[in-house]
Amino acid sequence: MAPGKLSTFFMTTKTKPRFFKNRPIPQPNPEKAFAKDTHYKHLDSYDFTDVVKAFDRRIKYWYFYHAKELVPKQHQGFAIVVIVSVIIDLLSQFIYGTQESSARIYKCFLRKYIPEFRKKIKPPLKSYRHVHDNGWKMELIKDFADAFYHAVRCGVVHSAMILDYAGIAGEDEVPKGRVICCNPWGDGKREVAVNPFVLLERAEQAFDQYIEKLQNPANKSLRQKFAKKFYRSFGKKIKP
Repeated sequence: MAPGKLSTFFMTTKTKPRFFKNRPIPQPNPEKAFAKDTHYKHLDSYDFTDVVKAFDRRIKYWYFYHAKELVPKQHQGFAIVVIVSVIIDLLSQFIYGTQESSARIYKCFLRKYIPEFRKKIKPPLKSYRHVHDNGWKMELIKDFADAFYHAVRCGVVHSAMILDYAGIAGEDEVPKGRVICCNPWGDGKREVAVNPFVLLERAEQAFDQYIEKLQNPANKSLRQKFAKKFYRSFGKKIKP
């Protein structure tokens, strides 16, 4: 394609989209790694308990382990927040049994499993997001779950940055032991501050609680949602 023709290409090229009611079931290579010391072919012989253990190893070793390795190093708060944002996205989908990520379940997870995110922001902050061809829509940021989802999660996923009304901070800006707060600055302005290290701790605690509940046969609904999401994500059927 010749230089300068890219915009013309997108304006004139039309394709007919094909939609499916459900996401097609994945068919991964059996030799592909699923978790530390586990490949997809091993899942065929696993019962529900074995699958949960493998899922635990997958998230603990490939996500939490590497995030915690960054803690002693300087200037790694952003990288930790990126990893935790992804973990929360994944967890919310498994816990609520959805096929894909959504703002609603992401915020529900934050409010339920990390209670600090329920706290209201008064008066609400304002944020803006682009809605396809309709332009920019204003969003009112009413609590810390709203703030984290829009400024942090969506910021890092879509733009590799945290939006202007939020930032990463340590105990000098966020009270000791807390994940998030809202601080004044300048002439009547406010900024949401996130402590990445406490956030990492809270997320791992929530994950451990989830795994513990999955191992209890009495939690039928939770186990059914896990099995459903597991099949949709990894192409392996398991009986809860």
